[in-house]
Amino acid sequence: EVIANRANEMLGGEKGTYEYVSVQDVNMFQDIREVVVLSGKLTAIKLAKKMFVECKKFKASIDALLESSSLSEDDELYDEIKSIGAIFERDAKRFDKAMNGLLEICYGANVSLNSKQEKEDYINCFLKNLNQQATEKYKLSENRFVVSRNLDGFMHLSTAAKNLMINLSKCISDLKY
Repeated sequence: EVIANRANEMLGGEKGTYEYVSVQDVNMFQDIREVVVLSGKLTAIKLAKKMFVECKKFKASIDALLESSSLSEDDELYDEIKSIGAIFERDAKRFDKAMNGLLEICYGANVSLNSKQEKEDYINCFLKNLNQQATEKYKLSENRFVVSRNLDGFMHLSTAAKNLMINLSKCISDLKY
């Protein structure tokens, strides 16, 4: 409302009249429930991917350690170090699955255009632009209420990240002894 009012004032209109710019023009049909969940999903995926990149670097250093060490494959320490990679790979699959759960979005509850086709075109344009800006490929949910009311994707990602960190921490702790 503040942005719409200011735009109207700058264009010569009266505050609160929305003669030139409406609140809908500014909001572009956004629904606060959709925007908050979508923002959360975009942020969670971005941060999780950064963490995962660091975990991959860690795994690469473990692999390099094994290659450069004088340990033989018959050595128990070799197997213990090698298990870190296997644990990481297992947890990485869980992590990817959890990230995929956040790619389903809802959008368009407040879109009110002249025809159903215009609404579909607008929503498809939104999705196309979102996917051009993001490195992931988001898709629209078939039932927007399921996605907006069910936030288990965040829980699954959080759980996968915790499992990964706990397992790697345990592996390092075991190596210490």
